[in-house]
Amino acid sequence: MSGGGVFNIGSQQAGVVNNVAGDQTIGQLQAGLEVGALAAVGDLRSALAAAGLPEPERRAAGRAVDEVEGELRRPAPDRRRVAGRLEELAGLLGRAGALAAAADRLVPPLQHLAGWLGPAGHALLALLP
Repeated sequence: MSGGGVFNIGSQQAGVVNNVAGDQTIGQLQAGLEVGALAAVGDLRSALAAAGLPEPERRAAGRAVDEVEGELRRPAPDRRRVAGRLEELAGLLGRAGALAAAADRLVPPLQHLAGWLGPAGHALLALLP
């Protein structure tokens, strides 16, 4: 925009809205998205600890969460890999009865992660109660 023109913006709804009347450079935007996903992994880890899973399922769930967290810490996380591990985890939790018994704690972080995954998270959402 040149020469002091008018800059009008209508109603906007989003997590972050950047209104700029010129050029804007956004660095580390993708990293910010992974930070939210990592927070959801922490919430998921806490929910699993409180879920009272039998030992074999607890260990398997812990490995899945560790792998998801490791992938999220990579410079360019593979969303399909994360989705696959979370789908396996949801299946394990469903078979163990934990999704039904502790849905109030387990489902929100899984839903958050499915949202972060975008289209790759659709199958995960279908597994959740």
